[in-house]
Amino acid sequence: MKISLGLIFFTIISTAFVYAETLSVDVDGTSFDVQYTTVGMTVTGIESDTESMSLIFSVDVTDSTGTLNVELKRSFFDSIYDNVDDLFFILADNDKAISEEIQTTSQSRSLIITVPSGTVDLEIIGSGFNNSV
Repeated sequence: MKISLGLIFFTIISTAFVYAETLSVDVDGTSFDVQYTTVGMTVTGIESDTESMSLIFSVDVTDSTGTLNVELKRSFFDSIYDNVDDLFFILADNDKAISEEIQTTSQSRSLIITVPSGTVDLEIIGSGFNNSV
């Protein structure tokens, strides 16, 4: 009985934690890892567009809305204007998405993005890759 209760408790607690996932994206022949977590959606791929200075996430939203929490390393991708942090511009299938920057450090910036049901492509537009801002 104690073992059964222990296993039930462990299962409940372990499913409450959200684990970061990582996908690699290629930028001009160099691979970078992007860490993220999702709720109500999955990320099936990430690609870079160096002409529009954007990351394009292929997504599948399984709930009425999904949430993507992504950490962007400044050495990889950033949004800077006149040497000051600028907002990332975020599109869900070419419509402006609701987002918030939730953490900013000298090494990274973290965003939380609300993704509507039916969205296929989520694009984060910055000002440059590889410290080219």
